[in-house]
Amino acid sequence: MTATRAHVGVDAQARYTSAHATGRALAELCRLQISRVPCLVMVVAAIAVGRAGSEIVAGIVFIAAMCAIGAALNDRADVVSDRVNGRFDRPLVNGALAPRHVTIAIVGAAVVAVLTQLWIPQPTGIASAAVAAAVGWASAKRPLELQARNWIGLVVLAFSYLVLPIMLAAGLGAFVAASPLLFLGAGALAHKDVRDEAGDRAAGKRTVLVAFGYRPMAIIATTSAGVGAAGLLVTIGVGWWTPTAAAALIGLAAMVGLGHRPHVWLAVRMTTVATACLVSAHIGAQAIG
Repeated sequence: MTATRAHVGVDAQARYTSAHATGRALAELCRLQISRVPCLVMVVAAIAVGRAGSEIVAGIVFIAAMCAIGAALNDRADVVSDRVNGRFDRPLVNGALAPRHVTIAIVGAAVVAVLTQLWIPQPTGIASAAVAAAVGWASAKRPLELQARNWIGLVVLAFSYLVLPIMLAAGLGAFVAASPLLFLGAGALAHKDVRDEAGDRAAGKRTVLVAFGYRPMAIIATTSAGVGAAGLLVTIGVGWWTPTAAAALIGLAAMVGLGHRPHVWLAVRMTTVATACLVSAHIGAQAIG
């Protein structure tokens, strides 16, 4: 009897350990940390608009769920390039998860996203969900696979991170005013592919860096950001966002001549996010003005 109890205890411990490891791997697959920027941008706009606390919380959960879906789809599409790049922290690369777990994560996150619609203002919430789902699918799945299509993929990613969160909080009509962030964000995001260049080449991903080389990519990134900043001057005018956008442009321009510098790129990312937040606050305030 004692031996049987001990055996049952060992089996229970083994099942718990396995379930715990799978849970951690699923969390790594979903990478909820990538939702920090769009959540921040959305919260700033929501506060400026005067959204209720329940609406803001629902928006945060919705964005996190949609980012989880995008991350899972992206990881499934990037297994080859991630292996070449030595990204063994990714659960699909190190074998911690199987392809079926991607489906489980996507379905679970989709259910959560649907439930949040009960608190998010409509029809904005449903429209945002439809657009986010379409973008996630088109970015990672064939035949479009936008993440591998040069500058277009960067614009789509900037839309997901910076523009869609503003629309979620301030309404779909905010797109016109926020749209220049597509180009500013794309410029900052272009440098993210430097780390993954070898894997992207091996996987046949036609990123701007792979297609044109570093210096042309850096010039395209700076030009794109400049167009975005100029566009913001047209859509919302001079404001508190102007100095941070200028700082991002200076950093991008510096990397044209200096080459990719991680600390400079970090500064560019931070000033780009700050710009998006300030633009978000401006648009939110205008929405109730």
